Amino acid sequence: MKAINTVFSKKLLGTALLLGSVIFTASSQVYYGSFIQNFSPYLFLLISFSITLLFFHLMDRLSLKKSISITSSPTVWKDVLFMNIVSATIFICFYIALKYIEPAVVSSLEWGIGPVVALMLVRLQKPENKLGTLNLLASCGVLIGSIFLAWASLSGASGILGTSRSYLFIGLLFAVFTGIGNVLITFYSKKLSEQGWGTAKILAHRFYLVVLLSGLVVLYEKSYLLISVTDMIGIILITITGTILPLYFMQSSLKYTSPFSFLIISSLVPCFTYLFQLFDPRINLSYFTLIGVIIITVFGFLVIFKKETE
Repeated sequence: MKAINTVFSKKLLGTALLLGSVIFTASSQVYYGSFIQNFSPYLFLLISFSITLLFFHLMDRLSLKKSISITSSPTVWKDVLFMNIVSATIFICFYIALKYIEPAVVSSLEWGIGPVVALMLVRLQKPENKLGTLNLLASCGVLIGSIFLAWASLSGASGILGTSRSYLFIGLLFAVFTGIGNVLITFYSKKLSEQGWGTAKILAHRFYLVVLLSGLVVLYEKSYLLISVTDMIGIILITITGTILPLYFMQSSLKYTSPFSFLIISSLVPCFTYLFQLFDPRINLSYFTLIGVIIITVFGFLVIFKKETE
């Protein structure tokens, strides 16, 4: 009986940690979307990911786990290089997308397209494996939901009004790139993990290019001249609640939750994002966005259920 209670407690702890990660991620997306309207996204990236980089380097130093260095193998440094390229693409696209379209749309496209892209990659790698009717249905559903959200944004039916169509299109395109990039990041992170790298070490070496590129843009546009103490407090707050804590909670939850539970709870990010953005006065209530979020979430669940039953 005691053993059963222990297992239940660990599962409950894992679920709570993962749910905390989802809530922090969703709330920070809404807060950032509002914060970035009058602030350079590149200056934000420079400060935020410099802090994140230092934090995970410190965690890696304090860790007792030994792993191979970057220079010890050509495969390792190439994986780190590609991981940095993809990470820079993801975060630059993600934060620019949040500047132009509402957070729930960004979140839905990011999380909904990811599983579908993963299915396509598996299909390309193993042509003998058929996608199956349910996977095809789910992929079509996510595509329909994505097109619906794009239409809602471009036609002025979303929660944010007054943005030009060209900027809306850029935001939608960058949100899609973010979803595709997340799949590639998982691939390179897994490769490094299989070579003995721990989570802290992977994250400590993931953001070099993000910091470098954003730093070059900041020097060019001289946006660092406009930063205030209030801005710094906001950036530190978003960095802690939107990057460091979600990553820490998510990684810790993996010890206690099944892959199925992990995927299901993680897929709730768009729903929580929509709920949190209701409290943002900048964003109007949009039932069209809600419908799009529900479509993508439901069909995203179909992909997960299919994967679990295989």
